[in-house]
Amino acid sequence: MTTSINQRPNTATHRSRVAVLVTLLAALGTVLGSLVTASPATAASTETNAVSWAQSKLGTTGYDGLCETFVEHAYGTSGRYATAHANYLAQAAAGRVHTEGTPPPGALVFFAPANVNGGAGHVEVSEGNGSYITSAARVQRVNLNWAGAPYLGWSYAPESWGGRSDTQVAQDTDNDATPDSTDRCPAVPGPASNHGCPVVGDFNADGKSDIAYLEPLTNGGYTMQV
Repeated sequence: MTTSINQRPNTATHRSRVAVLVTLLAALGTVLGSLVTASPATAASTETNAVSWAQSKLGTTGYDGLCETFVEHAYGTSGRYATAHANYLAQAAAGRVHTEGTPPPGALVFFAPANVNGGAGHVEVSEGNGSYITSAARVQRVNLNWAGAPYLGWSYAPESWGGRSDTQVAQDTDNDATPDSTDRCPAVPGPASNHGCPVVGDFNADGKSDIAYLEPLTNGGYTMQV
């Protein structure tokens, strides 16, 4: 014969467990609440960094006739398209060109081939407020009518361009899209394939290779002594 015995629960233990459960639920609610209400961390976007870099070049020289190079450098890249119009055609073919509204910050703003741009088209970087930064004899801020050619529309930069990190925005002394931190020739422009140094040649036709003018810097890079 089996006898069933009803055991009375330990009241103190039960209350302790309930208290622990309530505490855990309260903590969980606090965590979930913070996840819902907290604003995401704000970091400078690719477009913001492109605009900041372009603004840092206002008044400088070296980009006259090189508008496509200028916008590519703003995004920390180079050698993507031979001309601004080639860039435009690629973005148009991908359905990325917009013709309405004010171009947002960092947008590439395209203009048609015309005599004023040698038939190569023109591209500028939008500041997002109806003003644009463009290359000319000096990098300058202009309005939408400055280019002297029909406006074609705007596009976001291709994702493949990557963009500059926060630390690269104003740290490319020679404007060759190779950041000073990795540029072996930070004061002399050169392709990334040559570590930011000029390709060996004879720039002043004196019979000496360009490499003969490279002098080491204390940071491990080089500069050109001419």
